[in-house]
Amino acid sequence: MSDFDDPPESLKQVVWGNAMPLPGNDPADMRRDAFNTPIRYGDFGRADSAYGWAIDRIVPKAQGGGDGITNLRPLNYQNLDSLGGMIGGISTRR
Repeated sequence: MSDFDDPPESLKQVVWGNAMPLPGNDPADMRRDAFNTPIRYGDFGRADSAYGWAIDRIVPKAQGGGDGITNLRPLNYQNLDSLGGMIGGISTRR
């Protein structure tokens, strides 16, 4: 369970603003995450959607990262899953 499973709408909107516009799409609906993967605003929290996204910390809590907006980004679930178990680029999986 993430700290951001049910964030206030205002936080979602601010984090959404950190995503890059997706050319040819309404930026209120579709954008790109930090890995250039499309995300859809309405698919927040939907891991079953190709456009589903979550709020991610750029610097993890384990490394001293906080919850300030400059440390938060929207991330497509497929990218979030690929980063799972990673801390500072070092795998913590065994």
